[in-house]
Amino acid sequence: MTNQLKPTEYKIEWIPVRSLAVVWLEAQRPYQEAWAKHIADAFDPDLFDPAKVTLPNGNGIYHICEGQHRVRAVEMLWGPNERVPCLVAQETDPARAADIFLGTNTGRNHVHKIAKFKVAVTARHKNEVAIDRIVRHNGYRVEATHAQDTIAAVEGLKFAYNKAPKTLDRTLRFIRDTWSGDPAAVAAPILKGSASVICEFSANIDFNRLREVMMKRYSSPGKLMIDAKNRKELSRLTSLSVAVEQLILLAYNKGCRKPLKRKST
Repeated sequence: MTNQLKPTEYKIEWIPVRSLAVVWLEAQRPYQEAWAKHIADAFDPDLFDPAKVTLPNGNGIYHICEGQHRVRAVEMLWGPNERVPCLVAQETDPARAADIFLGTNTGRNHVHKIAKFKVAVTARHKNEVAIDRIVRHNGYRVEATHAQDTIAAVEGLKFAYNKAPKTLDRTLRFIRDTWSGDPAAVAAPILKGSASVICEFSANIDFNRLREVMMKRYSSPGKLMIDAKNRKELSRLTSLSVAVEQLILLAYNKGCRKPLKRKST
């Protein structure tokens, strides 16, 4: 499925702001009032890009695929009856609406990675759907919060998944078994460092031992991160995830009859 719409799929229309809304929340990034206010404060009608919307629903409301903050800025300035130019895609599917959002916003830094990930799940993108399924299977959910059982480190999830789907599953299971649903335990460096060890040594790891030694050595993920930061600085490592990887191996191998050893090259 492509992320780009062909020009012939659009029809330009001037639509009242009152008839424009994000109908499918899962197909859009979250609305930010401050960003809409920023646009309104610096508004220039000559620079207004048409909003991208899909066909209206049964209540006559067009779903905004892209441009919700520009539309709300217009409403702030001139009210709900003001009309704005819209490119209307001949679509009524939330998955397609999500695809339009992703295609339009690729490379835009102000769109948060978590929002893009969640919209990609709605758009039924293969990798994101698979990652989301594994995350939920392990009792987590992807959210931009630090609440219990949530993961904000989308790049860490993708890193583990790209090594192998089974690696992501085993990594999340190890982390949950060790530190329950603590969101600090699924920070990107811990996800990446754990995934690297699990991927490389999956055939030889005793996961019960791995969990036990890590719980004993690091009663909290915060302690692991403190040691990782110190190790990174002292050893001049390239990243925290490498430091986490090394600390996991050291903890596992200490006193182990069958230590995990890398093959010599």
